[in-house]
Amino acid sequence: MREAASSGANGAAPSAHQALLDEITGSSAWLRLIWDSAPDAMALSDPDGTVLLVNPAYCALYGYRPDELGGHSFAIIFPPDVREAAARQYREIFAGAGPTQTYETWITRKDGTERFVQSRAELLIQDGRPRAMLSIIRDITDRKRAEEALMERETRFQLALALAPVMVFTQDAELRYTWAHSSIVDGPDADAILGKTDFELLPPDEAAALLTLKRRVLDLGDRVRGETTLTFGPRTYDISFVVAPLRDSKGTIVGLIGASVDVSDYRALERRQRQFVAMAAHELRTPVTSILGFAQLVQRRLPEDRHVATIVKQAASLDRLINDLIDAARIEDRRLDLRRERFNLTDLACDVAEQVRPLSDAHPIRVAAPPTPLEGAWDRERLGQVIQNLLVNAAKYSPGGGEIVLTLAGLGDAVELAVQDQGVGIPTGALPRLFDPFYRVERTSGSAQGLGLGLHISRSLVEAHGGQIRAESAGEGRGTTFTVTLPREPAETP
Repeated sequence: MREAASSGANGAAPSAHQALLDEITGSSAWLRLIWDSAPDAMALSDPDGTVLLVNPAYCALYGYRPDELGGHSFAIIFPPDVREAAARQYREIFAGAGPTQTYETWITRKDGTERFVQSRAELLIQDGRPRAMLSIIRDITDRKRAEEALMERETRFQLALALAPVMVFTQDAELRYTWAHSSIVDGPDADAILGKTDFELLPPDEAAALLTLKRRVLDLGDRVRGETTLTFGPRTYDISFVVAPLRDSKGTIVGLIGASVDVSDYRALERRQRQFVAMAAHELRTPVTSILGFAQLVQRRLPEDRHVATIVKQAASLDRLINDLIDAARIEDRRLDLRRERFNLTDLACDVAEQVRPLSDAHPIRVAAPPTPLEGAWDRERLGQVIQNLLVNAAKYSPGGGEIVLTLAGLGDAVELAVQDQGVGIPTGALPRLFDPFYRVERTSGSAQGLGLGLHISRSLVEAHGGQIRAESAGEGRGTTFTVTLPREPAETP
């Protein structure tokens, strides 16, 4: 009984479905539904090109009413100057002299606006001969415009690559070059490097340095920026580069993409500029030192003379600027040597504070230090320069006066030194660049004089000791604190 019931059910289902299908296909309603709801524009026309029927999408595309199209030549949708050519091609297709084909073209709607369409035609064959043509038109304007925009961006990109001294490249997971474009003068040929690694193109030490950076990109997914020196053939280049991971559609890192810019000319200009500044500073140092020495000598004899005091103050300021220029050049050329000796940092801080006090009567300087000595092996002169820079900087950017506090503390194997002022403060956005050479905060530098080298030199001197320096400010008008952390002993070198 169970099997019979199952067989009966299976036998009845196809019959019911077939009956329903026959009923639907035997009526023109389903064809009308497809015709009216199709998103593509469709038109049926006779061998003479007279339109027999159009669907709603056709009217919407061209902007005509059905009665404006039915009974008229299909060529009404074309501009007047091409209608005859369109009609001729239409007749050739019906005569069998021209193939039915798919083509893309711009069309003009009734309201004068333009759309880009893809059109194809199919012949309706009855009794072995064509009786009508079905034209199917799809609006692909958005796709066309996207393609044109993409092509325009590609053209601009290729032009930019050709004009800029840049090399753009991709590498696979084995760090073999898979694509490259280079406009670096006398640089590597893009086609010649394909399939090769850096070890096949560069000296071993340069390739090894790049390998370390690129492995970091592949292993950790980091984006790496930097600058290095690379040798291609007989020439060496200063290269600024950025390298980022290249991922597939699943987010898996499959290689890397990078860009390298030739900054050789810029770096050469910087070197010449540093040489000129250093030379000029050295030439100025002797006469300025003489002026300052003689002015101080006169001041001892005329301690109350304001004019002499002004000469001493300005000459001392000029002497500091010259020394800053010389130190900056030494730092850039990596010629900064330290003469370490063991001493108490508290004593040095008090001595420097005493030297700075006469420079600004409006800023009392208070030294807060523990009673126990803070001893370590440092360069006395260079750390004195750091402390002086920070104290002078605090006074310079506190035009309204206020106390400056110099705090020292022991931190086990390190010491900490902080200079806090009540001055104009620093905007949060300026903090990351505060120690850059020649950088001055625009909103706070209006009345302050200087080259913007003091903090840059201070950071370099602190880092030469193996320490760190940072700046903190709650914002404009809320003062600034500079904190220096120094190890008591130099790091052991292997």
